[in-house]
Amino acid sequence: MVLGLQCRRTVTILHFLCCLWAIFALVQNIGLPQSARRERDDTYGGHWKHLTFLNQILQTILFVLCVLIDFVGLCIPSHEKKVSSLLVPIRDFIFSVFVFPVGLFVAVVFWGLYAYDRELVYPRELDEVNPTWLNHSMHTTILPLLFIELVICPHKYVRKTKGVLGLTVFTLTYLCWITWVHHVSGIWAYPVLGVLNIPGKIVFFSIAYCIVLMFYFFGRVLSKQLWATRPPTHPPEHGGERRVFLLRTPAPGRRGAAEEEEEEAGTRGSRQRLRQSQSLAGAQARSQKFWCPKFTGVLMPPHIL
Repeated sequence: MVLGLQCRRTVTILHFLCCLWAIFALVQNIGLPQSARRERDDTYGGHWKHLTFLNQILQTILFVLCVLIDFVGLCIPSHEKKVSSLLVPIRDFIFSVFVFPVGLFVAVVFWGLYAYDRELVYPRELDEVNPTWLNHSMHTTILPLLFIELVICPHKYVRKTKGVLGLTVFTLTYLCWITWVHHVSGIWAYPVLGVLNIPGKIVFFSIAYCIVLMFYFFGRVLSKQLWATRPPTHPPEHGGERRVFLLRTPAPGRRGAAEEEEEEAGTRGSRQRLRQSQSLAGAQARSQKFWCPKFTGVLMPPHIL
């Protein structure tokens, strides 16, 4: 979609503000201390075993790419095509396959479990070291950032097979990662996994995968509805109405007898008109003939001599 200059500036400002907030929230998440109960949490995996932290990194990367693309488009137009051809596919893939479904999953599942029993995802003792605004920056503000990006910027989704495959690889990699972390350190990334037995974990992981996959298709449908391409319409000429003419061609092998007769009659008429035109041309040539003195017995039209 071709945006006007004023609109592009607005989009650039929004991307810049979202990028600043994403970087700020990520830095604050890394910098604040951990509780004493989770001291062993930093011995292996650290923040990298939390899906919330990974989602913050993905969002930060996304908005950095958006700012770069917007900046080049506004300040260096001569390089816009080259930069866009390189960065836009990466931006669209990150947003459509990772940022939107994972971010929506983090916000919905976290607050759903938090409402059911907060000890399963965010124990009360974390309130002593993590301020409330930080909790919301990790699990709440990510949601409006997703929909802001969805509304202000069109994203091209890859084929469904590639999108599902990329999301599946990411999900399986994360599940294998947190399982390995538990095997090495004995700590689960989220307390809810510690109260489930093996069948319960399998069911929990399966439901979580179905939910994130559902969010991927939800984002795909929503983006299509918001940025659906419409056929170009031409302005009416002389104040008249817009009219659409449809040409119907018969399907091969389904021509009726009436259509064949009509075509045959048209062919006969064309042949008859051709014969009439030939006869008329011959009569005109005979009327213009004269005796050529140089070549006895040869009829020549006047324009050749």
